[in-house]
Amino acid sequence: MKKKFLLLSALALAPLLGACAEEAPVPETAPVEDATAEAPPPEPAPAAASAPAKTDDTLSVMGWNGIQLGEAPGSAAADLGFADDGSYTDSCRIWSAEDVPGVYLIVEQFDVGPPVVARVSSSGDPETSLRTAEGIMVGSTEEEVRAAYDPVGEQPHKYDPAPAKNLVWGPEGSASALRFEIGEDGRVMALHAGISPTLGYVERCS
Repeated sequence: MKKKFLLLSALALAPLLGACAEEAPVPETAPVEDATAEAPPPEPAPAAASAPAKTDDTLSVMGWNGIQLGEAPGSAAADLGFADDGSYTDSCRIWSAEDVPGVYLIVEQFDVGPPVVARVSSSGDPETSLRTAEGIMVGSTEEEVRAAYDPVGEQPHKYDPAPAKNLVWGPEGSASALRFEIGEDGRVMALHAGISPTLGYVERCS
């Protein structure tokens, strides 16, 4: 009877012992990153393109594109291709540039000192016209000129009948000014920046 009891006990415990003998599966874990490892350096940002140097190409009472009224033409005129046309009088010369159509300089020698740029003029095609800082150019209307320059002086045109006229503006106390030739159609047909009396010449040097 005792042997039978021991046998039954052994049979009853066998499944439990077998289950304990089996190893429980070890769960997989993600690899742990080394917190002390240095992060890779960021990619350098592309260098920004440098903006082109701004050139002041507006016509003003000071001159145009580095060509200063009241001063010798100098390197600024030469760099743009301006040269003496070899015309007019010994004291008043016209300078032009093949690559700057419709624009000419009046270089004049006064009583004392060397020849200086006395006027910068632009006429002809609106596409090649110089323009002022206020946007006035060949083709602008009289109303646009008056709105940009107030007050503006008015003079009759030398050759064309009214409503053609000259509109003249200059800062108070300035030795130079702007002159806008208004055609019979009410639009700018030429604009000039110059010093007196050269600004008022109607036939280039006279």
